[in-house]
Amino acid sequence: VMQNLGVAMVGGHGKRRKDDFYPTPPEATRALLPLIAHWPLHVWEPCCGDGAISRVLEREGNFTVHSTDLVDRGYGTGGHDFFKAEASIAETIVTNPPFKPAAEFILHAADLGIVRMALLLKMTFWNAATRIKIWNWWQPTAIHPLTWRLDFDGRGAPTMDCMWCLWEPGAKD
Repeated sequence: VMQNLGVAMVGGHGKRRKDDFYPTPPEATRALLPLIAHWPLHVWEPCCGDGAISRVLEREGNFTVHSTDLVDRGYGTGGHDFFKAEASIAETIVTNPPFKPAAEFILHAADLGIVRMALLLKMTFWNAATRIKIWNWWQPTAIHPLTWRLDFDGRGAPTMDCMWCLWEPGAKD
């Protein structure tokens, strides 16, 4: 009963979508564009899904985006597991990683030598004690909370408070 109450309180239905596929609303990426306008124009979107972030970066930010995803959703290159990548496609990543492996995503990006990264994360992401080691080792150089909630499921009842976390050169020892 408590679990159902918690799900109801956040407006959810209890079932997560397959592969955690929740396309990023375009206004979230538009909010990021002024923050990364000085970044190199070649970026990697390793969780591209249906191209929601990539399309905005290309059309409105003039970025060249190499889009990959674990699942082929008709955009970019499907069948590409970020966690199995042994080399980086670009020095810069912009993405909305699946929530559960987001911490591991940050660690793997560092292992790949990523220089710049913008991740869309839940506002409470850094509130977990299990992530304090990552925070102390490679914390973002900037955190930009969105001032509205994102509607990831298109039901008109947004419940998710999100932020862009940015890593830039000089943040990692």
